[in-house]
Order: sequence, then structure tokens, then C-alpha cells
Amino acid sequence: MFVNLDGDATRATIEFEEYPKQVVVDGTPTDPSSPRSRAPDDDDGYVLASMARNINDKVQFGLEIQRWSAGNESSPEKHWLAADGIEPPNPYGIRSLVGHGEIQFEEIVGKLCQGWFIPFPSQIRASTSSLSLDSRTASSLERLSKEKELFDRDDSQDDESLPDGWETSRNTEGEEFARRLAKTGARLAVWAGDRIWWAARNPLILQFDAALDAACPNGFASVKDMNKQGIYTVLEAIRGRDAKTELQFLTFGYLRQKAGLLLLVELLTSGTEQLFEGELNALEEVLIESKLDARVVLSLVPGIRNEIIEGRRGIWIYGGVRKVADAFLRGAAFDGLLKAGLGSLGSRAMHFLRRFLSSWRRMKGFASVADESEVFRTVDAALLTVLLELDRHAPKGLGKGGPVRSELNELVDRGVDCFDRAVDLLESYHRLFILSRLYQSRKMAGHVLATWKRIIEGERDEGQELRDGEQRVREYLAKISGQALVQEYGIWLANRNPRLGVQVFAEDKSRTSRFEPARVVELLREEAPNAVKYYLEHLVFGKGNTAYVNELVAYYLDVVLDELESSATSRKAVMAAYDAYRALHAPKPTYHHFLTANAPEGDEVWHSRLRLLQLLGGPHDYDSATIRARIARLSGELLVPETIILAGREQHHDDALRLLVHNLGDYDTAVSYCMRGGIRVYVPPEGRRHWASWPEIEQQRRLFRVVLHERGRSWSTLGAVGQAQSIAADDVGGIIRSASSAESRPHSIAQSHSRSTSLGGAILGNIRRQEPRPFEGGNPASRQASPPAPSTSPRPPPPAQASSSTASSADKPLPAAPLEAPAANQASEPQPDQQVVNLEPHIASPTPEEFLVVIGTSPSEPGIGMFVNLDGDATRATIEFEEYPKQVVVDGTPTDPSSPRSRAPDDDDGYVLASMARNINDKVQFGLEIQRWSAGNESSPEKHWLAADGIEPPNPYGIRSLVGHGEIQFEEIVGKLCQGWFIPFPSQIRASTSSLSLDSRTASSLERLSKEKELFDRDDSQDDESLPDGWETRSPIKSLLSAR
Repeated sequence: MFVNLDGDATRATIEFEEYPKQVVVDGTPTDPSSPRSRAPDDDDGYVLASMARNINDKVQFGLEIQRWSAGNESSPEKHWLAADGIEPPNPYGIRSLVGHGEIQFEEIVGKLCQGWFIPFPSQIRASTSSLSLDSRTASSLERLSKEKELFDRDDSQDDESLPDGWETSRNTEGEEFARRLAKTGARLAVWAGDRIWWAARNPLILQFDAALDAACPNGFASVKDMNKQGIYTVLEAIRGRDAKTELQFLTFGYLRQKAGLLLLVELLTSGTEQLFEGELNALEEVLIESKLDARVVLSLVPGIRNEIIEGRRGIWIYGGVRKVADAFLRGAAFDGLLKAGLGSLGSRAMHFLRRFLSSWRRMKGFASVADESEVFRTVDAALLTVLLELDRHAPKGLGKGGPVRSELNELVDRGVDCFDRAVDLLESYHRLFILSRLYQSRKMAGHVLATWKRIIEGERDEGQELRDGEQRVREYLAKISGQALVQEYGIWLANRNPRLGVQVFAEDKSRTSRFEPARVVELLREEAPNAVKYYLEHLVFGKGNTAYVNELVAYYLDVVLDELESSATSRKAVMAAYDAYRALHAPKPTYHHFLTANAPEGDEVWHSRLRLLQLLGGPHDYDSATIRARIARLSGELLVPETIILAGREQHHDDALRLLVHNLGDYDTAVSYCMRGGIRVYVPPEGRRHWASWPEIEQQRRLFRVVLHERGRSWSTLGAVGQAQSIAADDVGGIIRSASSAESRPHSIAQSHSRSTSLGGAILGNIRRQEPRPFEGGNPASRQASPPAPSTSPRPPPPAQASSSTASSADKPLPAAPLEAPAANQASEPQPDQQVVNLEPHIASPTPEEFLVVIGTSPSEPGIGMFVNLDGDATRATIEFEEYPKQVVVDGTPTDPSSPRSRAPDDDDGYVLASMARNINDKVQFGLEIQRWSAGNESSPEKHWLAADGIEPPNPYGIRSLVGHGEIQFEEIVGKLCQGWFIPFPSQIRASTSSLSLDSRTASSLERLSKEKELFDRDDSQDDESLPDGWETRSPIKSLLSAR
């Protein structure tokens, strides 16, 4: 029984099998004041009892040993200790002495003393002093050893040569250190007969190491019958225990290293399928906590052990651990693993190695890691090998591969210590894109580009992660600063992809100094001639550098002319495009839009011609005479748009318009040509053009007369112009004038105009509506498509109705006709008398680039308003007027185009006001018809009629938008928005009584009451300031409203 000085029990009661002769407690010093006194709850103490026990009717003397905490256990563990060879048997005496002796455990020295571990047993050690060989063999080995030292020298170790005998010296120091720890003191004396001993505790390292050895009954070379549970028992026994002495600290590390190595051997030889995930996690934890050199672990793994870097000082580990590793490396089981290679390891084993090595990488910079350089170079190379092996069968492509691919990318992106070895590994696994990332981690831009170049040119890359390689090269070149490098790979890229390559030299935000255009042009001419055109296009179209316009025009001309001169097929294609465009019915796009929309993708000639038209039609300075001379080499019918542009540039407007109307039938462009005075054909002006830059109105009128005249000539060849309304130009304020047949119906006119999408289409549609009908009655559609009855007229039908074969081309413009029809034809076709009514079209401008053109056929019939831009294209839906207006004004845009209040083209908050006369109950009424300019988008547009009363006699209204402006005061707004005093209690007494008509006494009483009310109702929060006289009559809001 354990009791204290008060007689109270302090521990559980313990029992002895026999009543002991003597009892000693080991664990508490005899001196109570000693700092080594144990705490009452410390269970690391033993009770030794000398007794005799009867075994098989034979008395045996010895010592029964148990923990002093054995009373807490249901089946306490007891040990029997007896010496051999004592005759005759005598009882044991035992006594705790004041003095103490010292005991040396040689077994501990052998286990804890560190020695040089050789991962490759067949390699030649640098030291050959221990070899017993003949002189010639020893000499050869020594020479090879020195050569190996020369080439394996690790410059990271300060290039200092190791002193002679350094290995022997280190072994001696290690033994001395282990011997110091292997000593222990003894205070218990045990005797029997004439013999006496010290009784000392067996150190933990010897206890648990014996348990580990017992778990491997067949030795360490073969772990076939290994008792894993015995190993886990040892690990569990030391888990969480804090070392109290230096020996215990080394003991726990040694036991974890040896146990971890034994479990790893079992993992490699038996396969991972027999292990649970928890066992693998436990193994990883043990190996990391043990701080066993990672190179020792990797030495047991085939395929990865070749990555081990020993260094000149080698790998030093505990002698007991080295014994396990050496036995396995020399065994038959390891030879089998070597033959099978890395592929023999399962996926679970590979992932175990991945986690183990990743954990080691996180210890970079720890002072506890010896030989840090060699260790982490080995770890990085091994981890890279494992990841490459795991990723070998992953899906190809960027963004695929899962966590393994991500970890692989992260490994190379953060940099590795084994850079050269990593390059070799990635090359051997054909992972070029990963290799480029490795180069990028070292900022080796040249190697990055060289690697990408290899991939783009078709070299094998297993990962296939480089997508849009040429684009990636271009983007990368914009981020680096080496001009020579940019030039080298810019030229390479320009040869592979000219359009993309020139962007390298055109990059404005590049980190390198900007390339001069002249130098780039010269460089491309020499080394990438196919890219010159694209760079010139960038300079001209992208940068507005007009210095290279002539050169680019010449290039386009070479491409177009060479193709047309050498290929009959191309010439037929050009003529077919003209025929196809002329065959289109109105409304139709401009020829330039038609040409652009039908450009074959990838057709260099076609696109060169479009660019040529863009340059010729722009405001650039070029030699038009030289270009015309070059174009003259071909037939004049081939390059019609180019000829039109040159004619307009040389002020040959009649020729240009004739070609537009007759050869092309492009009426939209003809109208645009007239509006701009022949400037910038096919190329819209950039931004807003000030009115002062427009051509004179007289020139516009003259050009429109040419268009209408040429159009009339075109229709005279069909025999219809004599029966159509005349189309003329008037000098009074207008540009376009048209005439129509009195037979035209209003609804058909509106329908035709609603189908038109451009001003040119409207002109063409208006003329076509004026064609004579060969007979009346029936469906209007049938009148247009059916041939005339024989009895209707003896004259032959018009060309559009001559036969079924030509009916489909009734609207197709014909080639240019003679200025005058033959006299015989004129005589044979008498013209009926028809009344010609001239209407003045109205033109108003909602915005600087937009016009409202109002046209009609009769003053008493509806009018049509079309919104068009400078190209003649419709910008809004067509609007209608009940009668043809006398004047039209658009309200919504200031007259000054530079005003910030100018409206956007898509702003619908605008109105069209038209002065007109309408007939109501057989009485003419004058007024203004008002509608939104977006009314064409509505099925039932809302219109308002505004007329003044009391005008006698009735007169037409004139309306005009002025440059100046007047001011109108809306008194109704003042009355509605002006704030007034609200009286919630109508019967209350107002502070002001001046307006009350009362007798003097009543007024005096009310005034007194008012002052009293002011006194008690005073709001101290208003600074106690009295309101000035007349404050109520002064209203800042009223004055503000009056001003507005």
C-alpha cells in the first residue's frame, strides 16, 4: 500500500505472488530534495521484490518486478529476473545504495552511431583504404575514385576540399557521442551467494528495437512474414511521448526511422492493394516525423533511386537503420523490383511517394535538414519524376489532368533546385510545354520561345497544352523587353503567319523600344516578304500613316492586275459580279456593299481589290494618272468602280456618273456622289462634316441633273421613256425633282416607298411606277407580268413583256444607249399627251449626317418622307403625309451641329412639322400636320393637326427653323409649380391680418392674440430670428419659374 505521512493511500494497492523477503522501489531518489524527485502521478517507477517461488515442486529464487502503478491494471504485467549458474540456489538480496555505479551499453553505440550509407552498393567509394586488393587493382580504383571526385565535385559546398581522414574522424566523433549517451547510473545492488550485481533499467531503445527485430523473423532482406502489428505496437507506444533526456530524443527518432523503413519495404514488396489508406497515411506520417533522409527512402524505390545526389560527404544515418536498408538492397526481393522498374509500383504507391516528397519540399530552409542542397535537388527531381509518371495517362490538353497536372505546373512554376535534371526529365517525357514553364520560372524568355517554336513546328509534346501557339508567341513577345529576341521571333512568326507576325512590330504597348516603321518595312522585305502587305496595311489603315499609301496601292494593283491578266476565270468572275448586281431589284445595296458581302473568305485577290477601292476612294494623296495608266492595260469593263473613283478625283463627274448609272446601275452611290460632289466615293466621311465643307448647291443640282438625265437615257432604250413622266431638275431651292403619271394611285406609291431602303432606290422605284401600262383592269400584279391582249394595241409590247424569257430581267439596267433614239423609232411610236406636274422635293436635316427627303407625285396625294445618310442608305422608317406638304421642318436638332445638344441618330424625341392644305367637307383648311420622326415604326402613327383660329381669308402656313431664338413665358406653369402657404385649419388665425376688414376693436384683439401666438409658438431652433416684413410676398420659387 502506498500512503503518505498522514496515512492516506496515494496509489492503488499492488500484490505479490509470494510474500517477498526484501522489497526495493526504483524511481525515486533517496534524497527527497533532489530535483529528480518524481511527481506523485508519475508512473515510470518499479517495485522489485526478492522472493522464492515453487515451480514444478522446485524452489526458485529471483526478483519479481512490476510497475508501481500495476494496481491500476486488471492484469498487471510482472517480470521474473534470475541469474544463471548460481549453485547452490540462494535467496537474492537487494538494497538501494546511497552511492551509484556506471554501466555502458555497447548495443546502444552500435545502433545510434551514424555511418555512411551507400545507396548503390556496387559503386566505388571515394575511400579505398579499407579494401584488401593487390597493388594494381588498388591503384586503378584510387585513380577512378579521384576522377569521380573531380567530376562529381559540388561547387555549392564552397569548393573546399575535404581534409584527409575526415571520414575516420567523423566516425570517431559519432562513436564518442553515442558512448556518452549509452552510459547510465545504477543504485540498486543485488547479490546471491558470493556474487553481486548492479540492477539497472534496460533503455527504451533496446527494449523497442528488440521488438522491431522480433517482428521480422526472417531478417530484413525478406519481409515475407513481417508482423506489422508488432511494428505498429512500438509506434503506438512512443506516439505522443515527450523526450525527457537526450537519449530518449534520439531513441524516438531512431525507432520511427527503423519502423518506417520496415513498413516501406513491406509496401514495396507486397503491393499497395493489401494496404488500407489509413496505413499509407500512417507510414507517410512516420517517415516525415522521423526526419529520415529522403534519399534513404528513395534508394529503395526503383526508377526513382537514380535521382539521388549523394554529394562528396555522402549520406549518414543511424547504424541500426542502415543495417535494415543495406540488407534489403542486397536481397533478392530488391533485385526483382529493379527488373520490374517503376511501372511495377501501383497508383497508390505512386501517390504515397507524391505526398511524401511534397511534404519534404515544404521543409526547405529548415536548419534541421542536413546537406540541404543535395537533399532538395534529389527531392525535386524525384517528385518531378513521380508527377510525370502519374500524368502520363491523364487527358491531353490545357486545363485537363486534374490535381496531378495542377501540382506538376505549380512545381515547375515555383522553380526547382534540380534545374538541369528537370530539363532532361521533361525532354525525356516529351513534355515541352511544361519545359517552357520551367524556363519561364527562371525568366529565360529565349528558351521559352525556342520551346514553343519546337511545339508549333510539330515536335512531339505529350501534354498538348499549347493552344493557339502562334497567338501565344505574339502575346509573349509583347511582354518581354529584349528587342533582338522580339525581332528574331517576330520575323519567324511573320513567315509562318504574316497577318499575325506583323502585329509584333506594330504593338504599341510592348515593353521593348518601339520599332521604326521604315526599319520594319526593310526588315520584312528581306526576311518575310509575304508580311510586307500586312504591315503596310497596319501603317495606313491602323495608324493613318499616309506615307505608304502609294506603295500599298501599287501592291494591291499588282495583285489585282496580275490575276486578271493571267486568269480568264477571274475576268469572267468580275463580269459575272457586275451582271448579278445589275440584275438585283430595288431596293438593293451599293455595289461596294454588294462586293464586300459577297467576298469569298480567304480570297486574297478579292480582298486586295476591296482594300484598293478603300484607298482610292479615301482622302489620300496618290498618283491617279499612274494608276489610271496601269488600269488601262485591261478592258474598260473590268475595273469599273476603280475607274469611277479616278474620274471623280479628276473632276470628270459626267463620266463617273455615266458609269455608275449605265455600267453598274448603282443609284445609291450615284446619289451619294451628287451629295458629296464626287468626293470619297465608296468611303463614308469620318465623323461629322461641317456644312461649309459640302459642295455648292449649284454643283449638287448639276450632278443630280446628270444622274436623272442618264437614267432617262437608260430607260429610253426600253421604249418607255416616251410614255413616262419627265424627270428634270429645278433651280428653285431644290436638288431633285420628279414627275409622275396622273394615273398613279396613292396607296401604291406608299407601298413602293415603304419597300425602298435608300434614296437611290426611291428614285428608281419612282421612275418604274411611271411606266405605261399596256392595258387597264384586273390585278395590278397581272398587269405587270402578263403580255398584252392582241386587240388592245397594234404596237409590240415593251421589252420587259416581250417574251417569257425576258420577263425576269424587266428591271435589269441595260448597257449605255445612244444619246438619241433613231428617228424611225420616234416616228413609229407617237407619244400621248400627258400633263406634267412638277413637285418641289423638301430636304430637312435632323442631324449633320442625316437628311429627311420628302417626295410625292401630286399636290393632292400623300407625300413620302425618307431619312437617309450621306451614302443614301435609309436610317429610319419611312413616314407619310396625308397631303403633299408645302413646307417641312424637323424639330429636335439645333441648327448649330457643334452644339452639345445635338441628338444621337437613334434619338426618337423629335418631330416633323409639315405645312399643308387638306380638304374637309369640300372646304380647304390650312394648318400644320405634326408627327414624331419615329412614326414610321408604328402601325397606326399618331398625328396632330395644328391651326390658328380667326385667320380670314384662309392662307397657307409658312414654317422655317431660324438661327436665332425667341422666348415664351408659360404662365400656367407658374401657377402650377409656385409654392404657397398651406393652412391645415382654415379657421385658424393667420399671423398677417392686414387683409382683414374689421372694426378697430376686433382688429386690435386679433393683433394681440397673433402676437401672443407668435410668442408661444416661437421655434428656438431657428436662432430666434424674427422674419422680415413682407417675407411671405417674396417667393424665390416664383422668380425662378418666371426666369424659366
